Amino acid sequence: MKNILITSSLFVALFSNYYSQNPQRIPMIEAFSSSTCGPCNSGNITTSNVLANFPGQYTLLKYQMNWPGSGDPYYTSEAGSRKSYYGVNSVPRLQIDGQFDGNPSTFTTQVFNQYANIPSYTAISANYTISGQTVDINITVDPHENQTDLKLFTAIFEYNTYNNVATNGETQFYNIMKKLLPGGFQGGQYIASIDSGVQQNFSYSYTFNGSYILPANALNQVIHLTNHTVEDFNNLGVAVWVQDNNTKKILQSTTASLVTNINQPDSKKTQLMLFPNPARNNATIYIKENKEVKFDITLTNILGEVIMKDIYHHNGLSSSYQIDLNSLNSGLYNVSLQSENLNLNKKLQVIK
Repeated sequence: MKNILITSSLFVALFSNYYSQNPQRIPMIEAFSSSTCGPCNSGNITTSNVLANFPGQYTLLKYQMNWPGSGDPYYTSEAGSRKSYYGVNSVPRLQIDGQFDGNPSTFTTQVFNQYANIPSYTAISANYTISGQTVDINITVDPHENQTDLKLFTAIFEYNTYNNVATNGETQFYNIMKKLLPGGFQGGQYIASIDSGVQQNFSYSYTFNGSYILPANALNQVIHLTNHTVEDFNNLGVAVWVQDNNTKKILQSTTASLVTNINQPDSKKTQLMLFPNPARNNATIYIKENKEVKFDITLTNILGEVIMKDIYHHNGLSSSYQIDLNSLNSGLYNVSLQSENLNLNKKLQVIK
């Protein structure tokens, strides 16, 4: 009897140690919403409030839908394919790891913990780089179990969008899906099997074609072959997840890390960031510079005519400057910041 107890204790210890080494589950939160949907405003607020309790512990992706009414201008057929995949027939709607299906009003910290605490036996790591309008992505899937009939999904999203404002009162939108990779029916790359301890690596590259366009509504969705709806290429993120092709259960997810090339000549220089871009009513200037600088700001049109001049005192921390665009017509403008030792310029597109 004593030997049996020792053996049992040893088994429990080994069992606990094995599972303690498994990767932490990162729940995949997929939200279906629309700027024309009144209840979606409060639904997105509820979702944000719950997730604020779990920084860095989830992956969030939002699909803008083509209803009610004429739908969200950032709706795409790829968002529609995810809607069909889950059989979503109302908004707002929330999917968690392909298992929870409900209205965001029922989303709580308890619900999040319920899914976060489910053991995961697969790890995913991913990083990406942005060069102009091209996004390059590298993914490693590290399984701790054997599985078959899976799909690897990769989505490029924009952390903040502003131009798809419609009728529901929202003025800013978060983690909006822009492109699923690879494309094709319902997206994703089929994986016949994964084997415990055998890593699999995947790489994707996608270039957003043409120039920015703001569709009138979901009925006139963007055509990716010719245009894009990215407001700011410095504001892109990448979501990655592995999903069972039959049960729709998501094994694991991650938000990819942005890689900055430290050997790039301009990487240590003062950087000018301008968002949203394109913009409608306001644009924000943010300077990446760790010392105090006084800038002369000049806004000119394509003819070189001065539209606005002002002074911006950057405090070396996280200060920003707001440009009021309400009096401007649609068009392309140049934003210039000059100091004693710096001359920074960036194009700003205004769309009314």
